[in-house]
Amino acid sequence: MQCALAAIQLSLLVFLTDADLVLRSSDGISFFVFQRILIEASVVFSDMLTIEFYKSPGGKDVIPTVDITEASETIDSLLRFIYPIRRPVIFAPDIPLDESLTGLVVLLKTADKYQMDGVLFELRTLLMSPPLLKEHPVRVYAIACMYGFDPEAKIASRHTLNVDILRTPLFPELSQITARNYIRLIQLHQARATSALSVLYSMSPSCTGCSKERDGPLWWIEFKERARDELRQRPTSDAIFNASFLARCVVDSKSICPHCPLSYLNAATQARLDHLKERIDQLPDTID
Repeated sequence: MQCALAAIQLSLLVFLTDADLVLRSSDGISFFVFQRILIEASVVFSDMLTIEFYKSPGGKDVIPTVDITEASETIDSLLRFIYPIRRPVIFAPDIPLDESLTGLVVLLKTADKYQMDGVLFELRTLLMSPPLLKEHPVRVYAIACMYGFDPEAKIASRHTLNVDILRTPLFPELSQITARNYIRLIQLHQARATSALSVLYSMSPSCTGCSKERDGPLWWIEFKERARDELRQRPTSDAIFNASFLARCVVDSKSICPHCPLSYLNAATQARLDHLKERIDQLPDTID
């Protein structure tokens, strides 16, 4: 109801300014628009209208009507991008983020269909919204690949490192990307995990209580085992160098070696950990 009302309000607004074309949506809402604006905004409408394909059968006093297959909500949003009025609401506190992303995909599909480059540019920017990249990075990556948005696909691939892509819930766009694009993402995760583990294994701190009997302190051995599993799922330094992750490793080793906490808190050890984190952060973090 709200969507239909917004569409009607927009059609009345444009109608009052002597529109010369009607766009009628699939749900029967009429949008009274200017041909000139559509011609400038859309290659498809430009070709359609400049060859005068849609002449009114009722004479010059009757506004020609074009029936289109999109719903009024979609047409309303597109027109808001090309008219000097308030932009459509894509993100809102009362709209679930996955629904906002689904709506954005509908707009991308329609803008691409009508070859509205200006609208596509704005939609690409919205696709890179921080909340979407944080909560749905794999889906954003797939959408970017679908439309050939290479820079956006690279950015999204970096954000996918924060999630376990093999446990990502299925989504519609996954069936519309090539196997090559999906494999590129898997290879990025695997290569970065392998490289990150190589960085970790290149260093070992010492502990006065247990290093002589083992390959490094107990807390470090525990850390490497847990880090291996974590990096194979989410190959980022943030996953293993946060305070709670490290603290669990130290606490678990304390019952066997009371010197391990001091080894971890040692200034030299902290400096080494910072250096390791920096080295992992410098690893390639996007698809090629």
